[in-house]
Amino acid sequence: MKWILPLLLAVAVPVPAAASTACRTIEQLTPDERLGQLIMVGGDVSRAHEVHAGLVSLPDMPDVRSAAEFTRRQGKDVLVGGDFEHGAIQGIGGTTAYPRPMGLGATRDPAKAAAAALGTATELKQAGVGLNLAPLADVNSNPQFPFGVRSYGEDPGLISRMVTAQVLAYRSAGVVPAVKHFPGHGGVNADPHWELPTVDADRATMDRVHFPPFRAAIAAGAPMIMTAHVVLRAVDPDLPSTLSSRVITGILRSEMGFDGVVITDSIQMGAIKERWGIADASVRALKAGADVVLSTGLHSDHVAIRDALQAGLTQERIDQSAARVLKLKCQYRGQGLSTRVDPDPIAQASITLLDNRSKALPFNSQARTLVAGVMDVEPLAQAMGANWWQASSENPTDAEIAEAVRRVEDQVLVATYSRGPTLPEGQVKLVHALKAAGKRVAAVSLGVPYDVNSYPDLGAALAAYAQTQVWGPLPPANGTVMKALARVVFGAQPGGKLPVTVSARYPSGLGLRY
Repeated sequence: MKWILPLLLAVAVPVPAAASTACRTIEQLTPDERLGQLIMVGGDVSRAHEVHAGLVSLPDMPDVRSAAEFTRRQGKDVLVGGDFEHGAIQGIGGTTAYPRPMGLGATRDPAKAAAAALGTATELKQAGVGLNLAPLADVNSNPQFPFGVRSYGEDPGLISRMVTAQVLAYRSAGVVPAVKHFPGHGGVNADPHWELPTVDADRATMDRVHFPPFRAAIAAGAPMIMTAHVVLRAVDPDLPSTLSSRVITGILRSEMGFDGVVITDSIQMGAIKERWGIADASVRALKAGADVVLSTGLHSDHVAIRDALQAGLTQERIDQSAARVLKLKCQYRGQGLSTRVDPDPIAQASITLLDNRSKALPFNSQARTLVAGVMDVEPLAQAMGANWWQASSENPTDAEIAEAVRRVEDQVLVATYSRGPTLPEGQVKLVHALKAAGKRVAAVSLGVPYDVNSYPDLGAALAAYAQTQVWGPLPPANGTVMKALARVVFGAQPGGKLPVTVSARYPSGLGLRY
């Protein structure tokens, strides 16, 4: 994969707008069409045409054919996109799953990050999708409230290299990458889906830790950046960044020199909706320097946002952002590199061996094996050819733990999960109870790798960075990572190194081998 980055550096230059006669200009659009360029419609997309939406989110689709039919129906002038942070599989069935960003960070290899992006872009183009709301430039700087496996890690340098690689890959493929979430989600103290977070870091810390990945993205030619609904106290203590001209116009545009398209995160998130309302917030965001409002609600929300923008902005301001969007569409028309990228070597290079003092790993492939845990247990067990047991929640009861112990086999892999720095008490008890049963036992953290701090004396632990539940129902298991994990458990060499500091015993950069 080492050939990928030099190639991307050579070809990551979209065709300039002036070189295409098919591009529409602002003068060719009606006032309603100009206004529609300022809205990306998600949620209820069935009537997106009624607001002349210039961008539309792809609903979950069962396969590439269905997705391609959806994009065809939107029309050639609509840019269709979505969140595909670890592959097209996030919204299109039958496509490829790549490791999540922290798994890519664990590979420490920008070429692998670029390969994953190129493979993703290739499948998106087959579906007619031209926009990926990725990569993520957020630095996982607060272990007490970790951003999770959606971040590449805690090192701004590593994240900058990974973001650069993926931006170049998407550009080379002719797919728009939207780098997010400016000015950085990693140091927050709450989840903006529900409440308004704050970042208490001073300006010097922001310049040293959180801004470098975004500067790197801009230097790599990132055409779109998504804002975060976080209050950056050092810059604007009164408004979230999405609504702050000090952040968007002052820092992103003036200081960093970004002249591409700025899109908001979903305006329906609790951090914004509950305090400002979606209509007023949308106008504030555009006045602050954003170009596109991401609306993921009902059709009535989309209409309310359109009406508010029409009433609250001058035609000159509408035209300014509409022109940016039209230029973006002209430059990125799905023309560029396309290739299938095998995800398996990337995934195996991400699996991290944290501890093997007990020599429990690797497991004997001929012995009877049980996989026990709280989520994604069945797909992991299937990949391993093992029996399985799963608790009914993330905090197993004493009765459930007793049942797991009754099912113990010659060797047991415990799959733990947490989004935070510590495990629920029931999971800690589960690990200890299975270890006390006297069998060969190892554990794997399926989410953030901090789980190992809750069972430091187990003596055998892996990190897979495979799962995260941000909101809504639990996402499907990452089959690619499950298969890679199974191979490592039975003796394939783990390739990952921790991209975050877990503790003094488990520092960033740790990655054992058999």
